[in-house]
Amino acid sequence: MLATTHSKVDENGQRIWCDGHAKSVYEELRTTQNELQTTQAQLQSTQEELRTTSEELKATKKQLEDQRIGLLELNPRFGSFSALLGHPTTYTGTSQEST
Repeated sequence: MLATTHSKVDENGQRIWCDGHAKSVYEELRTTQNELQTTQAQLQSTQEELRTTSEELKATKKQLEDQRIGLLELNPRFGSFSALLGHPTTYTGTSQEST
């Protein structure tokens, strides 16, 4: 025996099947499609955030490199100035204790 089904078109122009099984499959498909669209939107948002973060990291890296170069340029000057004051010009990595 064949099950009889009929359909109608909803206000959005989508066909709705009126037997229970077909309708539940259609609703599942619609739910899955909505979830996919939501996931795609979240993915696009995440991709944009990653692009922005990557650009910020590149800018920060450039700033740090510029600062490092500036410090390297200042280091010999500071050494000369420190020597004029009678301080050692090399760092030994240990603290000196006074007695």
